[in-house]
Amino acid sequence: MSNRILNLLAYVTGARGPLRAAFDWLRGKGVGERVIKSALAAVLAYWLARFLPGNPNPILAPLTAIFSINLTIAGSMKDAWQRILGVLFGILFAWIVFELIGPGSVAIGIIIVASFYAGRRLGLEASGVQQLAVSTLLVVLGAAGTQLDNVAILHLANTLIGTGVGLLLNASVAPPNHVPRARQELDKLGHGIEAILDDLRLGLRRGIDHPTSLQALYAAREVAETLHAVDTALQNADESLTYNLMGKNQREVLSVYRRIGEALEHSALQTRIIARALTDATSTARAGSGRPNWLEPGVLGEPLAELLDEVHLALQTFLRPLDEGDAKPVPISVAGMAQKRQELNAVAKNSLDLIAPDGWILLGAIVALSTQLVTDLSAVPTDVVDPETGRRLRWWQDTIDTFTWWRED
Repeated sequence: MSNRILNLLAYVTGARGPLRAAFDWLRGKGVGERVIKSALAAVLAYWLARFLPGNPNPILAPLTAIFSINLTIAGSMKDAWQRILGVLFGILFAWIVFELIGPGSVAIGIIIVASFYAGRRLGLEASGVQQLAVSTLLVVLGAAGTQLDNVAILHLANTLIGTGVGLLLNASVAPPNHVPRARQELDKLGHGIEAILDDLRLGLRRGIDHPTSLQALYAAREVAETLHAVDTALQNADESLTYNLMGKNQREVLSVYRRIGEALEHSALQTRIIARALTDATSTARAGSGRPNWLEPGVLGEPLAELLDEVHLALQTFLRPLDEGDAKPVPISVAGMAQKRQELNAVAKNSLDLIAPDGWILLGAIVALSTQLVTDLSAVPTDVVDPETGRRLRWWQDTIDTFTWWRED
């Protein structure tokens, strides 16, 4: 029954279904759900705050509501806590400044310096320190000619209303979910590695030269630089599931994506070193062909290309579930890699004079890294199921047909 209720809530809140499709369409037009939620929060907070006595023009409530719509619910909760602490300390500090100095230009300078110092000493984060300073200024300057207590109470009330409305809307209307974004970043990283392997194996097959291997090395370095984007996406996805009722069934999926990310991170590094080895091998090539004798297609070039064919195939198989939106990796066999290694060893034994003395080190590095790459990809678990229902987890659960949301299986 709980799964049915969650499915119903998902359609009502816009986590999936026609409302989700409408939000996606609007995002494509430049108006995402965060913009819509911010507008709704501002209107609702302004309307509610006007019911407070002596608060005919509550500007602070809608502003606070807008600031409370964060990228994730957890981020909104964290900022809200800092904002409330900043307001409370700001009101206290405003009372001290008002009593000792009073409103005026001198008070403004003192408030700014003292607020930032006090906020740091109190252990507030940047958002809390800024809120402390702003609250102190607003209360002190707003209390000029009126009662400080009234201004302070209205300031706190408006902040609480705006924060509450912002948190409620962020959690109940299309709750932020960055897990699909994490899958996209993983898929992008994987296909970047695949493109490099494709260039290397094709280059080996037709006769690789230094410019080709060097270009692959540069591409591998660029792919390695995207690892930070993958880590950030996974971190955002993890944070987006905190306090997110609609993301309950996706936690296990995210744990799989983390293991996929680790495997792809290793693959990116291994591919880069393979490209480095081939670059080193071709940098000292004999004149004419642009490669050493042992890398000629008729010697070890073709067997090495076949070895990378197995790596390329393993990576394609590994990425297929991500392309199709499936959270369950498929099994990857290492038998093909073992066979290609044996064939490569047999050819290498017949080419000892060409490989010696320097070629052995580079050849060994390429073979070892290729083998380890496939081994790492095959080590990712393939038996991922929902721990509560026992169902195989698929990302099309978030985009199932509108008229089948009531089904549990």
